[in-house]
Amino acid sequence: MRRPSLSRRPWILLLAAPFAVAGPAAAADAPLPATVARTLDSIGRRGAGVHAVYADSGRPLASFAARTPLVPASTMKLLTSACALDTLGPAFRFRTAFLADAAPDASGSVRGSLYVRGAGDPALDAERLWAAVRGLAAVGVKRIAGDVVVDESLFESAGWPASWPGNLRPSPYNAPQGALALAWDATEVVVLPGPGRGAPARVASSPLRAATPVVSRATTGSSTDLVVFLQDGPEGRAQIVVNGTIAAGSAPYRTWIHLGPPGPAVAAALAELLREAGIELKGRPRTGRAPGGAVLLLEHESPALGEIVAGVNKPSSNFGAEMLTRALDAYTGGAPGSTAGGTRRIGACLADWGVRSEGLVLADGSGYGRASRLTAESLVGVLLAARRRPAWRAEFEASLARAAEDGSLRNRLSDLRGRVRAKTGTLNGVSGLAGFAVDRHGRELAFAILLNGAGAGSDDADRLLRSLVAAADAQPAGKTP
Repeated sequence: MRRPSLSRRPWILLLAAPFAVAGPAAAADAPLPATVARTLDSIGRRGAGVHAVYADSGRPLASFAARTPLVPASTMKLLTSACALDTLGPAFRFRTAFLADAAPDASGSVRGSLYVRGAGDPALDAERLWAAVRGLAAVGVKRIAGDVVVDESLFESAGWPASWPGNLRPSPYNAPQGALALAWDATEVVVLPGPGRGAPARVASSPLRAATPVVSRATTGSSTDLVVFLQDGPEGRAQIVVNGTIAAGSAPYRTWIHLGPPGPAVAAALAELLREAGIELKGRPRTGRAPGGAVLLLEHESPALGEIVAGVNKPSSNFGAEMLTRALDAYTGGAPGSTAGGTRRIGACLADWGVRSEGLVLADGSGYGRASRLTAESLVGVLLAARRRPAWRAEFEASLARAAEDGSLRNRLSDLRGRVRAKTGTLNGVSGLAGFAVDRHGRELAFAILLNGAGAGSDDADRLLRSLVAAADAQPAGKTP
């Protein structure tokens, strides 16, 4: 699958060197509480940035290298989701349009093709697509004389941001993005043993088998040693290939894989669903453009953006964040929406919010690549901007993972359960954590922790957060300092 060619550069004010090193205390730094200083010393201050303020007053609790640009990993999604909520509004809904060359005649026949124009909906899943197809039957469509055509023209060519690493494994974490994609462009592959050794394994995919066909060479053996990968298939579609063995009598083997190019996968899934809904399709599934005079048959509305943002931030969906990035450009600057245009819009949001932006680099909307640079101070600036915007503050804060309860913090910070909502960020050698914490007196902190270096891990970020909360707990009760 080819990458899109992006001629426009990411939003950049000053390009920082990879893994920028914190030097002497910057102007934003504040004296460190002893508990925070000890934790930083034990972790190592090189490549660390920390900023924590009392959310009501903005007064710093602790700040170290807070203006040093560092690789943010998925804390970048805070900027993307906040900008989407601010620009489009929490009640915004993506509208996938179903069009035809002509309205169905009295017998229910469409004398031409059915066109499905993508709206950039990150949350279009199999159930919602099925409901839309049932809606076609409800408005009288019984047969389609032409093809079913997926129109992806709202966004630039389907693929990945140019800053993402090459040679990606087909994981759902790096699913390619397009204006029309199904089920976060991912599917679950389930492999079951056959009746005995040497028998072919049984392989199924879900939610829709037709979206990406499966080629299985797997057999039943004495042990489980399976390889699941994608290869190019006919008509621009990818194929899932399963090789190896699964142990006789073993439990099902399950893995997730992305669907490859999203448009052809959706077209194939639509053809399957049309048949299941009793709508006869004479032509074939393909990608293309809807003509200007096409007749609107129905629109499928997505969930509200506030709900979608929760589906992006809590599990930290790279696919969802990049879909929002392209949508920001498409719905403000016009089609085709691009990663580069979306990151420029995010930069404009930072300027509107008064967030200090020197040294920032916005190369994608998810933080999955390593080209972006944020500072701990800029992340806290975004958090404080969200608190000042009642129109979408609740949806933004609700999208953050809760310590020891859900999302990417489900198995972390059990000692701070009920006191922390935050966005995590993790790459090899990068750990980030940014959000809100409440001290024992009920005072809210806005905090950001960025760690860059070979040994940086989530345990270190958690230790630093604990030290920040402990420092706030130690402050006298009463008025916010």
